[in-house]
Amino acid sequence: MSGEPTTEASLAAPAAEALAAIIETGARILVAEPWRAARIVPGAGEMTIDELAGHLARRRRARPADLNRAIAFAQLSLALKAPQFRGAWAEFSAASPKGEAAPFRLSPTAI
Repeated sequence: MSGEPTTEASLAAPAAEALAAIIETGARILVAEPWRAARIVPGAGEMTIDELAGHLARRRRARPADLNRAIAFAQLSLALKAPQFRGAWAEFSAASPKGEAAPFRLSPTAI
């Protein structure tokens, strides 16, 4: 410790950078494993990508009071902007039974 008092200003930039990294990492995981969207948005497995995007936009307008929910929405929102997610979502939707999320599994290359 440097002995200098900690101020909000000195913590804001590192906190914002850490949060941005969490959101970007989560978005990359969602692109690699689109079934995880059903953990963020119940019923996502039954939606088209456009329905999912519309649903998420409506939910984000409400500004969730839960920090974890807000981060998950931001991750999914960022993933939806990635062209690779559209293709991954189409594969996921075609391969999975409607309404069911795949079992939990983490790809070793996801992180």
